[in-house]
Amino acid sequence: MPTNITEEFISIVSTLISLISVLIAFYGVKTGYRIANFQIRFQRKSDAYDQFIRAFAAYVYTPSASTKEALTSALYTAALFAPPHIIQALNATASIVLQEQWRAPGGPAALDEIITDVIHLLHNDIECEHLPPWIKKIMDKHSATKYRTKRD
Repeated sequence: MPTNITEEFISIVSTLISLISVLIAFYGVKTGYRIANFQIRFQRKSDAYDQFIRAFAAYVYTPSASTKEALTSALYTAALFAPPHIIQALNATASIVLQEQWRAPGGPAALDEIITDVIHLLHNDIECEHLPPWIKKIMDKHSATKYRTKRD
């Protein structure tokens, strides 16, 4: 009789070990998928921001219809991946440049400051991508407030 109990116990333990192994494998696949998805999204976001900076600089230094179109397209592409405060900042910056209000008041110095501000804003957003969601929310609120007070 004790042999049956031992065999049943071994069978139950083996089944539990198999189940735990399957769960661990499933979790590993799920985590791997999340990491791959994050890397793809991160790369697309980085590429979109890079495209915006290049189009922005191209339009600023050599304004033409084609560079204006490229800037507008890059703005829409960057907006697909950006949080709301970044979209507002990019929109405000692009609208200032597209309306050509920046040409008179500060010349190239003001222009370089605008480009530097945009690059820092996008760089900070990319850096924050690796943080936990609750920290990102706090930083997004802080960035939005900081940006509004700086620009207003």
